[in-house]
Amino acid sequence: MHVPLALIVGQAYWLNTILPSMALTCLHFLMPAIVTRFGTLPSAVWFLSLSAFHTFWISVWCGAASGTHYYFFSISAVSIYVFHGYRRVWSILFVALCACLFAIVEVFVRGNGLVIAISPEVAPWLATANGLASFGITTLIGMEFSRATTEAELLLAAEKDRSERLLLNILPEPIAERLKKSDGEVIADRLDQVSVMFADLVGFTPYARNREPAAVVNTLNDLFSRFDGRVDTLGLEKIKTVGDAYMVIAGAPTVRPDHLEALASLALDLVDEVGRYRDPNGDSFSVRIGLHVGPVVTGVIGTRKMAYDVWGDTVNVASRLESTSLPNRIHVSPQVVRDLSERFIFEARGLTDIKGVGPMPTHFLVGKKVP
Repeated sequence: MHVPLALIVGQAYWLNTILPSMALTCLHFLMPAIVTRFGTLPSAVWFLSLSAFHTFWISVWCGAASGTHYYFFSISAVSIYVFHGYRRVWSILFVALCACLFAIVEVFVRGNGLVIAISPEVAPWLATANGLASFGITTLIGMEFSRATTEAELLLAAEKDRSERLLLNILPEPIAERLKKSDGEVIADRLDQVSVMFADLVGFTPYARNREPAAVVNTLNDLFSRFDGRVDTLGLEKIKTVGDAYMVIAGAPTVRPDHLEALASLALDLVDEVGRYRDPNGDSFSVRIGLHVGPVVTGVIGTRKMAYDVWGDTVNVASRLESTSLPNRIHVSPQVVRDLSERFIFEARGLTDIKGVGPMPTHFLVGKKVP
């Protein structure tokens, strides 16, 4: 900008216009020192204030005919971009300042400046050049702002997707949807028929006692990941793992008529899975399983590390059936036998003392009947 301006004003006005303008331009090089000493906000204020004063100074001396006051549009665009991460008052302040200075030049200074009178032949070309330059700067700032906004939206969408995946790893999808729409309301349901299964690895505690922690965790993670795969395939709901115990339900939160049959099939699959499994050292495992069906209460508890859980006598009985089962056997209640006797094979065990219930005629689930 200084080169064409110097040619227009001539050497007589260099001392009054060009040299002071170049000195003001050099003050922008103080920005790195200001950033280092005071931070980015004072640096941005310094840059925009100096730019506004510089533009106003040249516009007053050269007049509106030079078109230099069009750069106030660029300064406004830059202020909106620079102060985007700060309080909005800073952007409003500098946009208002640029608007006021632009109005002063247009209304009070008008065509001829206080020092230089731009000739009618040169004025349109100079004003056009300055206008195009201001337009180009404003466009570049707008494009950069659009790029940054698009990038932020993509990052936000990725973070939202990550949060959704994390939420679905913690809660069942129907419960997660209800939680997002609940507005703080308690999520709880009472269901009349839900199947509950507990599975526990036999002898895993002494197995873990003499091994490296990483090896123990890797083995348990590998085995339970296989359990998770079967649960997902059958469309059931894993509730939690506690140590080497694994809990699954069927019929909640999504009601399904074949919940007990599906959970019985899972129990048989888990016995087969554990029977085939060998750790890196060739060690094998056994599993005890308990299975019961009945009414439960389900819901989400906690605000930190929230969890979807199940409560009721049905859960307690299923847990007792597991603890009184035998290695690689599926211990079931009379209700399970009653509902599945036409499709599955059972073996009577006799009376089993179930804590909190008393003696119960229990059975072992052996397999499926051939159609």
